[in-house]
Amino acid sequence: KEIEQKCPRVDITFTEGKMTEEELFKAYEETDYVLVTSTIEAGPMSVVEAISMRKPVIAPHVGWCWEYPVIKYGSTKNLIETINKLSFNNNDWEERVKGCIKGIEKIYGEV
Repeated sequence: KEIEQKCPRVDITFTEGKMTEEELFKAYEETDYVLVTSTIEAGPMSVVEAISMRKPVIAPHVGWCWEYPVIKYGSTKNLIETINKLSFNNNDWEERVKGCIKGIEKIYGEV
């Protein structure tokens, strides 16, 4: 709940291990990031599933998560900061990228 309240531009889907294989595949297809919220786990398999679907993973130091290329978080506060940095309003992302390109062009010439 805290994450949903403090990250208003984010839609969160919880699978809770109750989806069929087809529903799970569709959920991964429609997802921008996979968030691991487990605090005690040997795996979790969602990391491998997400990577196989070419989806970035946000994960705490649980199981073997950090042995994979994941976006790491260490606390709820850190997670909320990370999610808010990754989410943008409307075309914010495009505008920020254009700003970066302009800055790079000033330094290195046209990209």
